[in-house]
Amino acid sequence: MSLQLFKALPTIAFSTVTPPSWALVKTGFDRNISSLVRFYRSAKIPVRGDHPLVRLLSGIPLNPTISLDSYYAHVLDISLEQAGLLRFSSEYSFGKPQRGIYYGKSCIEFILATREPFDYLATHEKWRSAIAVEPIYHSKSDLTMHPLIGRDYSDETGFNVIKINVPKLAVQYRAWVLNEQSRGGSVSDVTKFIGAYVLPNMIPRHAELALFNRIINRFYELPSPRAADLKFRHPIALPSFESHADDCIEILIENLKKTSKRFDAILMGLPAFRLKNLHQANLMPVVPANRQIEWLMLLSRLRALTFMADVGGENTRQINQAHFNDIHRLLASFDIEQAMIQHVPESVYFEASAMLSELMNRGGIR
Repeated sequence: MSLQLFKALPTIAFSTVTPPSWALVKTGFDRNISSLVRFYRSAKIPVRGDHPLVRLLSGIPLNPTISLDSYYAHVLDISLEQAGLLRFSSEYSFGKPQRGIYYGKSCIEFILATREPFDYLATHEKWRSAIAVEPIYHSKSDLTMHPLIGRDYSDETGFNVIKINVPKLAVQYRAWVLNEQSRGGSVSDVTKFIGAYVLPNMIPRHAELALFNRIINRFYELPSPRAADLKFRHPIALPSFESHADDCIEILIENLKKTSKRFDAILMGLPAFRLKNLHQANLMPVVPANRQIEWLMLLSRLRALTFMADVGGENTRQINQAHFNDIHRLLASFDIEQAMIQHVPESVYFEASAMLSELMNRGGIR
């Protein structure tokens, strides 16, 4: 039992309806994302020596002399054990909430360690663009794509869920080390590797989720920060497409209100900056369905589920009754309420519990 809606793309093809000016928005943000990734990659701004990713990689033997096949097999075996030492959540551990790692100290962060399958040969070859760490949920709705360096750059607070594919990160790091050695460079500073490659490569997924949050905020008539409202700015100048994006969001919301759709059709109908649609941005990690993880998966998708239940009205809720039933069975199967009581800070628990109760009421489940 798991949230199948977010596990894979549907087999039925649903169209993505784009406003007339979306091509301008998509092209503009795609270029801005590329510019930011290139800038922060070349800037090589190191993270702190006590950053959890530094500590994680420091606990995994590098072994650059053994074969890649052997190295991958080894890190696959020890990855979640190392993650557990840092209080990350995983299929083996509930983990502990943290603060200030990626989104600033005003935000609560859950770090999910996985060992999802990936092409380790391709990752080793194309290590610069490998994405081993990325948000799967965050609470920001600005479109500035601020680097995730643990800075409180806006007043938006909440909880965030960050996924780390530990074996993939280790393979990427090994490739970087070998590249530095081939150039005669120093490989002792893992802080620069993380600052130059891992964190910048998180920007694309962060941007897609921020767009989704901005759409949700507009539907509920909640404010979203504008670039001019934020505390920090990028060191490089970028053209702004914020107002164009907001105009498109207005059209998207009005179109959604007029029709009743399946939840997957709603997600696939929302355009994204780089991905085909926002359903892809909301796909969850491929992890075992168990009590240690399912509470976090549900927590990360509660806002999306509530939005989809509301945006199309009563007819949409009736069409998607099977999803409400799935969530109800999920709650019972893994005792998620009790898991959240034990492992979620009080402020997050009360917010999530209220949202979950409202969601079940919308589905006619008491």
